[in-house]
Amino acid sequence: RAGGPSVFFPLQSNFLAASAMFGLIVAGRPPQLQAEQVDNNKYAFMLADPDSINHIVVFLTEPIDPQAGVSVHLFLSHPEPHWQLLGFVCNEKPSAIFRMSRIKPEQMAPSPFEVRAMDPKAVPHARIGLSIEPLQEVVQQTPVTAAAALTVADITTFPQRVCENFLNYIASFGTPISEMVLHPGETFVPLSTVNKWYETICRRLQQDPLFWRK
Repeated sequence: RAGGPSVFFPLQSNFLAASAMFGLIVAGRPPQLQAEQVDNNKYAFMLADPDSINHIVVFLTEPIDPQAGVSVHLFLSHPEPHWQLLGFVCNEKPSAIFRMSRIKPEQMAPSPFEVRAMDPKAVPHARIGLSIEPLQEVVQQTPVTAAAALTVADITTFPQRVCENFLNYIASFGTPISEMVLHPGETFVPLSTVNKWYETICRRLQQDPLFWRK
């Protein structure tokens, strides 16, 4: 809230009614703002049709009491019952973007979450586990490479580089009008038009790095 004082969650024996402390966003779906409490200080979000998801955003809806000295460790279970560490969020890093991918054997990691038997008739889903742990434990755990957190810059860079490559490729064929040789059936597009398209793409990437998925 711009201009207002910071509001911190109080710490209680059951660590607040913390199910409302977290949020999760999947592009094209309504935000999830109510995690399921699965154990003491442990919560989870359910993700339907996980194979259609490329990235997720996990965030804190409010700051954590700084005196608590904790962070929220994030785990992915896809497919169940296996888990892998994604990363963490805390007051200094209140949100993070992660790439969704199925867990490979070498990516499996111990997690504080219960391993559940899979129902073969159940609708496919994935789970995002959130475990409230001491802040110092963050540096002792390293997310697997395939699930490393992505920054907005990471997501923006790839489409921008593709567009730059396309623009440079087109420009390499540039010919002055006086030297042009017209061929039947060919259509000519001014380079200025392509450049204007490139500038539009860059502007839209700055406004919404995931606009190309819509």
